[in-house]
Amino acid sequence: METSFRAAWRPDLVERIRGGDRGAEEQLYQLLYRGIRLLCLRHGGVEDLEDRIQDAFLLLMGTLRRGDLRDPECLFAFVRTIVRRRSADAAKFAVKSPRTESLDSVHLPAPPEMVDPEHRLLRKEQETMMRRALLGLSEKQREVLVRFYLREEPWETICREMALTYDQFRQIKTRAKARFGAQGRAMMAAA
Repeated sequence: METSFRAAWRPDLVERIRGGDRGAEEQLYQLLYRGIRLLCLRHGGVEDLEDRIQDAFLLLMGTLRRGDLRDPECLFAFVRTIVRRRSADAAKFAVKSPRTESLDSVHLPAPPEMVDPEHRLLRKEQETMMRRALLGLSEKQREVLVRFYLREEPWETICREMALTYDQFRQIKTRAKARFGAQGRAMMAAA
């Protein structure tokens, strides 16, 4: 990861992302995808691999958009730290992170292998199914999943603001994920 990353790395990407440039986000995503994938595999195995990759990118992009990374030259070390900490959190609590907003406002760049028109159409159809599956959840379940996985809010914040204990949060999240998955599989079977 480090060799290809260093060869193509341009610190101005961080400034462009800070300024809201979606093209810069896509460029950084494609630049880092393979390396983050390998780091996630190394630190957490194949279970929930894509979820952990997306978690790492969401946290990274949120940090960059807020301007919280002071030295763009430290991006590579920061990415490794994110992956290690997220893997440790997942192992320790079996939990990830996010926040609410309109589902349409959530921007997840496509992985590098999905850049041709056919894959973009497939991705759009999958996103539509995911939105429908989310709408099939109860309001509380949907809020927990969106805040935790899409908006990357810490579970502590979600629990405090929704007046939940950690066990209630875990139970809601686990049931919501199961229901979301079942609805997604049902939609795929019907398609």
